Amino acid sequence: MTVIFQQLQTQATWSNAPAGKDHGFDPDFREPYATQAAGGQPITDSRVYGPEIGVPCQMEVKTYEEISMLAGGDDPLTNIVFVLHRRDLATADLLDPDTGNIKLKRNDKITRLEKNGRTVLLPVDELYVCRINPGSIGFGPDGYDLHIVLTKGRDAEPSGKG
Repeated sequence: MTVIFQQLQTQATWSNAPAGKDHGFDPDFREPYATQAAGGQPITDSRVYGPEIGVPCQMEVKTYEEISMLAGGDDPLTNIVFVLHRRDLATADLLDPDTGNIKLKRNDKITRLEKNGRTVLLPVDELYVCRINPGSIGFGPDGYDLHIVLTKGRDAEPSGKG
């Protein structure tokens, strides 16, 4: 399987100001401004995401009990967990070459899951990275070689100017 990510571009989102605003984030709600085009079009916001990045993965589905204390547990989509190998993250340029830290972060979007180039899972609601944990402490050249990506199905909460 391959999970397709899009990274949240916080600087571009900050700069993507709607008409009459000097930046893209509402300071009261700490999220991008919501706008609606004339004619009853859907409400959109000013979030900006980078290009799609595919990473080979193993997908796991956790039970409600397993995740209820980890990632909120109140959303059925939080039971989708992706296990990523550091070698694949490095190939996709998602590891910082200086620190070895993973470049994926909370609120990066998961757009779909593919197998052999074919979409096999397209989330009905938007799906985001909630948390990333090391998945194999003690293994790999730097002490671990897997990362566990917990997901959430709620709206992302960008962290402001970044």
